[in-house]
Amino acid sequence: MTKTIRLMTLNLRVSAADDGPNNWPLRWPHIKALIQEIRPHVLGVQETMPNQMVAIMGELSGYFAYMGPDTMITGGPSLRNPLFVCDCCQRPYSEGVLALNESGVIGQVSWDGKEPRLAHWLRFEGWTLVNTHFDSWDCEQARLESAKLLTEFLREEPAAIVMGDLNCTPDSPPIQHFREAGYSLAKDTLPPGTDRYTFHKFTGQGLAELDYILVRGVHIKRTQIPRPHRQPPYLSDHDPVVADIEIG
Repeated sequence: MTKTIRLMTLNLRVSAADDGPNNWPLRWPHIKALIQEIRPHVLGVQETMPNQMVAIMGELSGYFAYMGPDTMITGGPSLRNPLFVCDCCQRPYSEGVLALNESGVIGQVSWDGKEPRLAHWLRFEGWTLVNTHFDSWDCEQARLESAKLLTEFLREEPAAIVMGDLNCTPDSPPIQHFREAGYSLAKDTLPPGTDRYTFHKFTGQGLAELDYILVRGVHIKRTQIPRPHRQPPYLSDHDPVVADIEIG
């Protein structure tokens, strides 16, 4: 039986940052309103601190939270890549994490990476979903090796979805690797000329296309990049990506 699943990814921007008119308490009501309007079946967020987890879990009704582990940044903030599954959606039958480094141990850094990174996954019947946040822009090898780890990890899955802030542009080696492994970008279904930039650094003016929903083995029905609030406080320094996918 074919079913349609709506996915949404958003880098929340850490609440600990001093962002002035874009501080977390000012941004959260607008984020909450958008999620309630879009009503994704599965929501994946990145750069999530404990108070942001509490806000989502406490104020968004109708979702089951899968928090995943802390990235274990030594001396730094507690960050997670949680997933939230609508109570009307099929439940995952397993949850886990893939450490994006050579050792496979959470909290370690490999290659030219700057910070520990991980991929938080949920397995549903017939498909697997990953929420992740790749290392920063100048960590080219770490991002490419992370993409390789993910495609190998998902190789035997009949259908796979990777979403999150990958900190790289569509012409970069990590995205090209995903394409060579059979993945499509949900944003490729947007009409020609559509603004695909998602990172704007609290300016409202797109600077780079860094946030993705990549799919293999499913059909993309519709993609959108909602931008409901184009003045401070912005939702985040990133815009979300939303995709309706059809799973057979």
